[in-house]
Amino acid sequence: MLRQKKPLQGKMCGNCGRIFPTLWKTLTIDGKRLKVCQICSTKLEKKKIKEKKEKLKVKRKEKREKITDRKLHTVFARLIKDIYPLHCHACDKPLTKGTIDCQACHIVERGKKITTWDIRNVLPGCSSCNGFDQSHQYELGKRTNRYWGEGTTEYLRSIRLQTFQWSQHQKNELYDLFTHPPEGNTIEETRQLILDKYLAIKSP
Repeated sequence: MLRQKKPLQGKMCGNCGRIFPTLWKTLTIDGKRLKVCQICSTKLEKKKIKEKKEKLKVKRKEKREKITDRKLHTVFARLIKDIYPLHCHACDKPLTKGTIDCQACHIVERGKKITTWDIRNVLPGCSSCNGFDQSHQYELGKRTNRYWGEGTTEYLRSIRLQTFQWSQHQKNELYDLFTHPPEGNTIEETRQLILDKYLAIKSP
């Protein structure tokens, strides 16, 4: 007498709940390890790939929108050339905006974060003075005192070693300030309005 084969017992898919003779894969779904059918496995893997692409898309967008030091310095340098006379403040050489010779020169070196984006600390200058003449900072300091009052340069140098870290929120505000600066009736008034706004952003 031939032994009768037992009918295959169906297995339930852990995702869709349908019964299948065999299940395809074991996947982690919402933190649980479940055996799923081939249909669900294909769908879930496509969904996973799509979610990964979306996350990468969001990261790329955030990276583009994030205000970096480099982006901030670009608009800051452009502002400096708009609010000060366009000549080298070390050797008085006339400058042309948009050329490599027209630069934004720091009195206190650029790496000192507390003074990096202070408009009192930067003046237009030529590439020769900025790159090869170490005495140009002394000349820039004298010009800064003429624009902002005696003792300004000394004050900037006295605070250069203070520990200071710009937050991302502050950098965003500075970017808005430098790209859309307030305008006064005179260039002197415009510079003062920009400085007042800068100091307000810088304050805790």
